[in-house]
Amino acid sequence: MAKEEVEKPKYGINELAQAMGSKPHLVRIKLRRKGIEREEGKTYGWNTKTELEDVIKLLNAEAKSPTEKKAKAEKKAPAAKKTITKKAA
Repeated sequence: MAKEEVEKPKYGINELAQAMGSKPHLVRIKLRRKGIEREEGKTYGWNTKTELEDVIKLLNAEAKSPTEKKAKAEKKAPAAKKTITKKAA
């Protein structure tokens, strides 16, 4: 039996990671969390630049800028401080 030639997609994880300025393993984690399916259950891949850009937009939609994270942290109520009292001798 001859193996069937499977056409590889033009854009893969490495191109996606490079476009996002990230590492491939971190991009795979993001893809899994978003529920993006792998091609034929084996690899992530996209055949057109438009498909790749759509995935980038989807993954970046949830990413927050550092200033948004800082503003959210400032809105949280500060933790109660424990006061220390010294007993008179």
